Amino acid sequence: MEEFSCPIELEQLIANLDPIKTAAKIAGLCVCPEMQSNQGRLEWVLPIILKYAKSTNEVSADLLNKIFIIAGQNVGYKEDPAEDVFTSNVHNYKNNFVLFEGLWESNAFYTQRFLDILEIIPHGQPFANLKNVVFDMLTLSNTIAKRKGLTRYMTGNEYPVEALPDSIMSHIDYIHSPIVFSSSDLQDIGIEKHSIENFSCCFQNFLDENINGESLLREKPIVKHNNCYYVMFASAIGIALRRYIIEEIESLGLIDLLEKKMAEVYSVYFHNTVFAAQWRNFPVKFKYYKESQTYIAVNSISITDNKIIIFIVFQDNFVSKEIEWFEGFNGSSDKLCEKIVEIIYAIKEEQKEKKHEILIQLVSCGWGRGIMLSMPDDIPENITIDHVSAPDLARPCPKRVLAYFL
Repeated sequence: MEEFSCPIELEQLIANLDPIKTAAKIAGLCVCPEMQSNQGRLEWVLPIILKYAKSTNEVSADLLNKIFIIAGQNVGYKEDPAEDVFTSNVHNYKNNFVLFEGLWESNAFYTQRFLDILEIIPHGQPFANLKNVVFDMLTLSNTIAKRKGLTRYMTGNEYPVEALPDSIMSHIDYIHSPIVFSSSDLQDIGIEKHSIENFSCCFQNFLDENINGESLLREKPIVKHNNCYYVMFASAIGIALRRYIIEEIESLGLIDLLEKKMAEVYSVYFHNTVFAAQWRNFPVKFKYYKESQTYIAVNSISITDNKIIIFIVFQDNFVSKEIEWFEGFNGSSDKLCEKIVEIIYAIKEEQKEKKHEILIQLVSCGWGRGIMLSMPDDIPENITIDHVSAPDLARPCPKRVLAYFL
C-alpha cells in the first residue's frame, strides 16, 4: 500500500500521545479477527503514529476509536470484504505454525514454498543459522496466535467496520498484550534474540524523512524499544521471512540454487495437489531456459475427444526483486513473454489441421510479486488463453477450466 502524508486532523490528534504505546494498540488490533477487513487502515495509520506522536500520554479507548475512524476516512475506500482466512497454517517437517494472512496475496502459500525449500537444501552450514532464524520467527507468529486464542484457518469479519466494535472497546487497555515480548518472554518461548534482531528496527527510524514507514515494517515488522520487542506488523512476518531467505541465499552467491530448488518444490507441489477437483499426480517437469532466465514446463490433458487443456507452467525469477519487492512485478517479463509466445505459436502450428478446442492455461509459480504478460492477438478462435497463479489453480475450479467440463 502507498504511504500517505499525515492529515492535519490526525497529526493534531496524535501529537500528544506516546508513539510506541499507541502504535502497539494498533498492532494489537491487527491481530483481532474482528478487524480482518480493516487491515488497510490499520497498516496505514500505524507508521504515521510512530512518526508523528511525540509525547508520553496513554491513548484512551475513545481516542483510539477516533484515530480508527479518521484513518478510515482517508483510506477506508480501499477496504474490501475479506476473501480469505484471517489465520493460515505453514509447517516444516516437525511443526505447524499459525501465520497471519494480512493483505498479502496467498501469503501462507508462498511462504510455505520457501519452507519446503529449506527442507531440501543441505543440512549444516551455511544454512543452519538461516533455518534457525526462520524457525524462531514462525514460533513468534505462533505465540501471538496462542496468546489471542487463535487457531489456523480462522475467519474474521467479512466486511469492514467504520468504528471499533464494543467487543474491542471493552478490553482496549490490554489489546496490545499479544504482540509485546520482553527478553525473558523470548527466553521462555525458546526464541534467540539474535533471530528477532534480523527483523527489528528502532523507533527513531520512523522519524527519518527519507524512510517509508510502511515499507520498513514489511521488511522489519518488529520495533525494539526499552528492551521490549513490539511485533507491529504480525501479518508481514511471512513476506519478511521470504525476503530474508532470498537475501541471505543471494549473499552466499547461491541465487541460482534457490531458483533450482524452487522449481523442484513446485514440481512436488503439483504432483501432490488435486486440481479442478479431479486431477492428481500432475506431472510438471521444468526445463531451464537461459535466454528467458526462468524455468518452464508444458503439459497437456485431454478432457474429451475434441477438448484439450495445455498447461504452460512457468516460474518467476529473482531479477529486479529489489524494485518494490512484493509490490513489484517480474523484472524479465519481456523475455519470459517471448518464450511463452514461442511455445504458443508451436502449439498453434501443431494443432492447425485439427479441430480441437484448446485452452492454453498459463500458470505462474512465483514467490509473491506480480507477473505481467502480453499475449499475441493472432490466435485462432479454437484456442483460448488464460492465466492463473499456482495457488489459484488449486482452488475448487477455475471458471475457464470448469467451462471445459460443461
